[in-house]
Amino acid sequence: MTSVILYRIGNISSPSVSTPGITLYHKYKDDSQKQDLLMKIGSLFVDIIHKQIDTAKPNNEPIDITPFITIMDSFLINVLLIIYFATLIL
Repeated sequence: MTSVILYRIGNISSPSVSTPGITLYHKYKDDSQKQDLLMKIGSLFVDIIHKQIDTAKPNNEPIDITPFITIMDSFLINVLLIIYFATLIL
C-alpha cells in the first residue's frame, strides 16, 4: 500500500517492492551474457560486503563500500576505453 502511494506521488519509480537484484535478474534473464555479468558483479559485491562487515564489526564501525565502488569505477573506465578504441578502429 505504501509503495503504491509513494509511486503515485512520484517519490519512487515503480510500485514494486522487489529488491534491485531481483528486478535486474528479471530484466536480463533472457540475455545470458548480461545475466553472467550481473551474477559476477553481484557475487563480487557480496564478497566485498562480507569482508567489510568482518572488518567493521569488531570496532562497531560503519561498513565501507569504497572497495566495491573503486573496482566498479575501474571496470567502467576499462569498458569505456574499449568502446572508444573500437570506434576508432571501425
